[in-house]
Amino acid sequence: MTGDWNRGHSSKNAAIDYLVNRFQIITGQKRVHTRQPTNPMNLPTEIFGNVVVIHSPEELAADQSEAFQNYLTSQERQNVVLDLDNSESIASEGLAALLDAQTKLRELTGDLKIATTNSVNRKILEITRLDEHLEVFESVIDAVKSFR
Repeated sequence: MTGDWNRGHSSKNAAIDYLVNRFQIITGQKRVHTRQPTNPMNLPTEIFGNVVVIHSPEELAADQSEAFQNYLTSQERQNVVLDLDNSESIASEGLAALLDAQTKLRELTGDLKIATTNSVNRKILEITRLDEHLEVFESVIDAVKSFR
């Protein structure tokens, strides 16, 4: 049995996984994952001076809204531009997360601004009147420039 852990595996992680699995078989105990992903939302970001641009997920569902809000407010910079062009679906909880994130960023002397050319998302912001609370720009460049 010794040495068979590396058959087909070439990394330390494979060796650790093998040993953990053997431990589970022998003891009957389940593995508990303790490692947290560094970027659970895994959203593309760009930095322009004191502004971070975050590209939104395809879908901003209710079950993602809290993690999304935390992601928006946990960046190294407090001036955030959210590019909504990628989002095809935004739940009401996602819209609430935008307002909550804006409030928290303002408490940190920052702000949240929206950039989108997506006509559906612009209409959603208009119908919900969020465009009266959040500054909405046609382009990411215009939104970034507004922080100067």
